[in-house]
This record gives sequence, structure tokens and C-alpha cells, in this order.
Amino acid sequence: MIRGIRLFLLACFWVACGYAVGEWSSVPRSTTWTTDGQVLAILQTPTTVYIGGNFSTVGPFTGTLASIDKTTGVADLDFAKVNGPVIAIESDGSGGWYIGGVFSAIDGMERTSLAHILSDGTLDTGWNVEVDGVVNALCLVGNTLYIGGDFVSVNEKPRTNLAAVNASTGVLQDWNPAPDFFVSALAYADGILYVGGEFTHIASASRSYLAAIDTATGNLAGWQVALDGAVKAIAVANGTVYIGGWFTTVDTQPRSYLAAIDASTPTVSPWNPGANGLVQCIAIEGDIVYVGGEFSQIGGAARNRLAAISVSSGTATAWDPSPNAPVDSLCIVGDTVYSGGNFTSVGGQKRKGIAAINATTGEITPWDPSADGHVKAVAASDDDILIGGYFHTVNGVERNHLAALDKATGAATAWNPNADSTVYAFALYENTIYVGGNFTTVGGVPRNYIAAVSASTGAVFSWAPVLNGLVYTVYPTDDKVFVGGLFTSIGTSPRQYLGAIDRVTGQPAPWSANANDAVYQVSVIGDTVYACGAFTQINSNSRARLAALRADTADLLSWNPGANQAVRCFVVSGSTMYVGGHFTVLGGTSRHCLGAVDLTSGNTTSWNPSPNDSVYTLALAGDKILAGGWFSQIAGQSRAGAAEIDKSSGQATPWNPKFQGQVIAISASDTALFVGGSFSSVASEGRPHLGEFRSPTGSVTVEVAPDTASWTLTGPAGFEGNGQTYTGDRTFAEAPVGVYTWTGMSMSGYSTPSSQTQTLSDSGTLLFEKVWQRQTGTISVHTSPGTATWTITGPDDFSANGASFQGDRTFSNAPVGSYTVQGHSITGYATPTAQTQSLEAGGTVTFTLTWTSSGGTGPVPGGCSGKAFGPAHISHETATSIPSADLAVFAGVTFVILAAKRKRTR
Repeated sequence: MIRGIRLFLLACFWVACGYAVGEWSSVPRSTTWTTDGQVLAILQTPTTVYIGGNFSTVGPFTGTLASIDKTTGVADLDFAKVNGPVIAIESDGSGGWYIGGVFSAIDGMERTSLAHILSDGTLDTGWNVEVDGVVNALCLVGNTLYIGGDFVSVNEKPRTNLAAVNASTGVLQDWNPAPDFFVSALAYADGILYVGGEFTHIASASRSYLAAIDTATGNLAGWQVALDGAVKAIAVANGTVYIGGWFTTVDTQPRSYLAAIDASTPTVSPWNPGANGLVQCIAIEGDIVYVGGEFSQIGGAARNRLAAISVSSGTATAWDPSPNAPVDSLCIVGDTVYSGGNFTSVGGQKRKGIAAINATTGEITPWDPSADGHVKAVAASDDDILIGGYFHTVNGVERNHLAALDKATGAATAWNPNADSTVYAFALYENTIYVGGNFTTVGGVPRNYIAAVSASTGAVFSWAPVLNGLVYTVYPTDDKVFVGGLFTSIGTSPRQYLGAIDRVTGQPAPWSANANDAVYQVSVIGDTVYACGAFTQINSNSRARLAALRADTADLLSWNPGANQAVRCFVVSGSTMYVGGHFTVLGGTSRHCLGAVDLTSGNTTSWNPSPNDSVYTLALAGDKILAGGWFSQIAGQSRAGAAEIDKSSGQATPWNPKFQGQVIAISASDTALFVGGSFSSVASEGRPHLGEFRSPTGSVTVEVAPDTASWTLTGPAGFEGNGQTYTGDRTFAEAPVGVYTWTGMSMSGYSTPSSQTQTLSDSGTLLFEKVWQRQTGTISVHTSPGTATWTITGPDDFSANGASFQGDRTFSNAPVGSYTVQGHSITGYATPTAQTQSLEAGGTVTFTLTWTSSGGTGPVPGGCSGKAFGPAHISHETATSIPSADLAVFAGVTFVILAAKRKRTR
């Protein structure tokens, strides 16, 4: 095999070998960034994954709800992940939030369109209200949460478009006004709940688009105005109800899209800014009404989609941020107006989805989280701005159609070739990445449908073939780059859908194999070029969607399996080619969208997983085939979008991420599996377009005492901590599933805890809690006289270390080690020498300390004869004045001369 082919196979068909069934986790890796559009091509190297497609932004996955720091603009990536649009956000008054929209899960737990997020950013698992439709608006009044939207039941009980639940428990209230069409806006003031939407009847009474409900009774208030169009926004301030929407009259008075109504009468205010388009949101601060929507004129001035209107005059102030697309939400915090919508610029500065604007000057602040989609709701806490909508990433970076992610962190690298249109194909040769697609410039220089860029820097090389149509597939060798697609010429040479380009000069190679329709994939194996597509002829010879040609001459080989519809992809393993596409017949045998043919004979093998719809991509992974497409079943199993199939049996493995949408690109290595496409969600996460899967993982935590203890942990192959020595506590995140064995290391003076083995399951958690028990014994200290004081020191964890004691004392459960006892001085006595002894486990150590008189010791004269001798100045006949502590010592026995006069008895 020639060197170029070998390099390409290593880089692009990187085969994972020897892993067990079910090794890939079915839950995507949380730290891998995603895109705002389709991922159609994926290329892995050991450190980097390159992606191409139809996107403009790459960013960390947040889901459709994000908590963003007010100062830095950085999103909290540990915040709850919501898998569907968030349309309404309401503070719970305790640092948490109620959210509504059209979602079905949060952090993998089922929640239907309504949920409570706690102040720490996690889902309130004890609060679960099921809404079977869309929640558009939320309003918390006391301990009642009002819910407006487009639904017919709450907690499986009939509730049409409007309901109330206990904010603490989620219990549904009996209140049921049942508006006849959906509710878009809710606001509360002075005992009245204002309801806006597209209804014409509510609580069995006629109310056109706007109603007022007494929250004390639950009944409609007498307050009533007639509008000719829907209400989308309500705000109440200073006894006035401000409304925005699609209406043009209020109580027959002209009021275009924005009006003010007295909250008590109700009388239409003369205030009349007269917008020329939809007002979608309203926020009031002092004497200014901030409004957003789809208008271009309001308050007598040109104002694009965002304006500040005087409360008194109804005219527009000079405040004019001018976003370039509709505004859906507003939130005012101090001197800043936070605006959410579908825009990509505000005030001429790039701001995607969310912007912060000075409330006085209209200047755009530097705060720029950059959401990758429509922001529908904005709310504020003390430190953060909460946004909800149709986005999936925040704090992303611009990457047009090409990007590279660091495999260690999952984040985008600086690599940024910047193609001006869709990328369909990648191939790597040494340090060059060949890119094919529908672009005409890369890196700002002309490149017609194919380009060569540096794999390390992203710089565009001078190699510049000229094709006249898009490229679906590229394959470099030492001397040629084989290409397939929809082109009909390379340079000035006719080349129909399939051709080759000189790898050095960029000129068309003499290799010419004209197909009569699209070529989707070309690969070189040995000396043979294999191609698949929608063609039925190659070089005027019949070849139905599969063909083999000589790599040097383009001569057509006799190999001719044939398929009755387009073949989109293939992979080769050994002597077998696995084929995917739209066909129902392969090699003359019934095969639905996926099959296998012999690489020598072209005959169809018995391998037959039979997906129920198209296959767009295939990849090898050891003894498995990874298939991606538009199917929902394969090998008799439910598998949405992608599946892992055994090469021998054709049966599906347990791997089942459940993609919602098409899978178009798959790349597998021995460490990671990347899947790209036009899907909107995977594993119920709401993660779009790109997912990375690794071996199923969980978390392993080791907690030890004392914290100076050392230990080792061994686990499955690939576990980063295998056999290493650690000290103190440690947690291993993303630890592979399997068996873990903990072993403690010996420590002097301690009993080593026994080894322990536990098994980690996918997404599970293991805890090893280990305590080194201190070995102990008994210390006894005896003193003479009993009034003597002394100090004892021992091992670091000896509780009496350095303490002073008087008289005898015993210490049980003393830790093993070396102990020293030091006596304190007594006037007139010689202090005993300090003693040091070692205590062993279960042993006993006795210290005996004797203080001796400074006068010394000796025999009693005359054999003592019962006489006691004291200091020379003391009469033995009459001892009437004896200094304190005057003693006589004989043979180690101490006597006290009593200060008492007594008659000697002879």
C-alpha cells in the first residue's frame, strides 16, 4: 500500500479495536461543545476533532436555559440543562425560578413544559407539574403560581390555557376560567390578575383578548375593554395597565400595537405612541416605558424594534439601540436594560440573542454572552441574568463551516479557516487537511469547492484547483487527490462527478472516470478506487451506484454489485464492504438501506440489519459497524438515528442515544465516538448537531482519615488513576465503568484498612471511605511525692501532648510511638531526669519519677532507734518552730518533722 493511503487511513478511517459490546456511553459527554447548525463531516486525530458543515458558531452546551454572570457575561455550565424551548421565567422570591415552555426533560428527568429550578441551579425534584402543551406566561402571586399558554390539561386534569397551582407543592387549584384560545401574557397588581392573549371568551364571559380576574375570589372583575387584536405583553405601574400586541383599536379608539388603560375605571388613556408594528414586550422604569417588538416607527420617531417612550407625552426619547431583528423580552436592572430576541447586532455592534444597554444613553455595554439562537425570556437575580429561549450555547465563538475542538477539554481551538459556505468532506494527508464542499472562499481567498489548509494553524495553502460544482468527498494519496460530487469540470478539463487532482500542482490529473450522476464517497484501498453515489454509469459503462476502478489508469473493474437506489456511504473491513443508502435491492438481493457485499465477487452477504429508513454514514469500530441516518428501527430494535451493529451477526448492541433527526457523520477512534448531523436532540438532552460519546463513565470518590494516608486505586483499562499513589481525599470524574479495587498503604502506628472492591455502573457513583485506625496502648506515670508536677509529650495525635499534670496519671488508648515525661522543679529537691520510652500496640509503659531532697540520703545514725533527725537547728526535745518542708530522709524514706511539742518517752 502506498504511503499516502496509509496516512489517510490512519487519520480518517481510524479504527477502534478490541472494545466490548456496549462500551460507548449512550449519554453524550457534557463538556464537548456543539454548533448552531448541521455537522456534516468529522475527522479525528489523537488530540483534535475537526468538524465541517453548515454552522457559524461553536460553543459550550447550555441547553435552552442559561444563568449568566452580570459582570463577566460567562454562563454557569453546571446550571440545569433544559431540552426544549423556555418561553417564560418567573422568580420564586427565594433565589430560584419557575420556568415554562415546550420541554420534556431537565437534566435527564422528565418535566413537561413547567418546572421549578432551585437557587443552586438544580432541578427541584420534588416539584412536578405536568402541562400537556405550551406555557407562554407565568405569574407568582403569594403562594399561587398562575400559568398561561396553549394547553388543555394540567396534572392530567382539564385546564384550558389558564391554570393555577400551589407554588410550594404543585397541587392544582380548582380555579378554571378556561379561556377559549391561548394566553400570551400575565401581570398582577392590587389584587387583580391581568390576562392577555388571543381568546375572546373566558370564565364563560365575553372578553376580547384582555381580561381582569380578582385573585381573592377567582372571578372575573368588572374591568373590561374591547380590543380588535391579540395582547402579547402586559405591564402595570402607577395605576395604569400598559398593553402591547396586534391590536389597532381599544374601546374603538385608535391605538396601534401599544396602549395604556386606567386600572380602576377602566378608561383608555390619551397616551398614544402609535407603533407601526407588533409590540412584544414592555418594561417600566420611572417615567419611561421601554418597549420591544417588530416596529420601525413609534412615539413619533424612527425606532427599530426597541424604544423608550415618555410616560407623560407618549413620544420616543433619544434612546435608540436599534437591534437588527425582533425583540421579545426586556428586563431592567439598575441603569441597564437587558434585551432578548432574535437579533445578531444592536447599535451596530455584534450581539447575538441578548444585549445589555445603558438605560439612559442607549449605549451598548461590553457585556456579551452571545447566545446562538432566539432568546424569548430574560429575568434577573442579584448576581445573574437568566435567559430562556431557542438557543443551545452561550459564550460561543464564531466559526464559519469549519472548526476544531480539543479532545481533552471539548472546547474550540484557535483553528479557524473560515469557509463561506457548507463543508461536506474532510481528509488528512500529513499536516494538510483537504476540504470539500459548496464554498467559493476559504480564509478570505478564492477556493472553488475544494481547498487545502494547515491542520495545525488553519492557514490556507496555495493549492487551488478550480471546480465548477460542489464536492461531497475527497481522498488524498501520494500523487493524487480523488474527488467526487456534482461538478462537471476540473480546471478546463471535463470531469463528470468523479475525478482526480494532482496533489502537488492542483491541476487535473489524467485520471478520468466520468459518472452520469452524483458521487457521494470515494476511497482508495490498495490499488483500487471505490466509488458510490446516485450514478448508473461510469465511463459509459453500466454501474448502478457502486463501482471499482484502477487507481493508476481509471480502468473500470468488473466488480459490480449494483443497487436500485442511491448508495450514500461504505466502509471496508477485511474482504467485506458494508454499504448504506436509500436502496431496497443490493447485489440483486433484497436489502433495505444497509447491507454487505464481498469485496472480490461483489456478491451480497447474509448480513442484513434492515433499518426502516435511509443510512447516510458508516464507520468501523473494532468488530462493530456504526450506522447513522434517518431510521428509527434497525435489526429489529428501536434505534433512532444511529446504531452500533455487530459485523458478524448483524444484531444491534445496547448503545442507544436516541437522536431526534438525521445523523450524517460518524467518526470512531479507540477513545471517542463523534456523531454529527441535523438532529435537534440526543439522549433527551436537547443537544443539537454534535455529540461525543466515550466509554460509559461514572464517578469514584475516595475519602480517607487521616488525610496523610496514602493509597492506590486500580480499575478498568483506560482509567487515568490506575496504580498511582495518592494521599488524602480524591474524586475521579468520568471514570470508566467496571471493577475498582482500593488498597491502603501501611503507615507507622496505624492499622491498615482492608482492601475493597466495588463495581461502577454507567452514570453511577462509588464511594470508598477508609479510616486508618490508630494503634494504642497504656501510659502510666507515678510520681513521688504525689504533689509533683510534670509534662508528657508523645506522637502528634496524642491528646495530652505538652500538657502539665500533678501526681499519678494513666492514659489509656494512647497512640503507639515514643513518649517523653519531664518533671517540673520543686524547691529543695533534685528534679528527676526526663525519661523516654516507646509504646507498642497493646502494650503498657510505666514512668516512675522521684524527686529527691537536695540534702541527699543515707542511713539513720545508731540504726535509727526510732529517732528522727531534722535540720541542725531543730531541737529533738522541743520542736516549736519548724520551717515548712523541712524533711529528713533515710534510706529513701521521707519523714516530716511535725511542728508539735511532745514529751520524749524513754
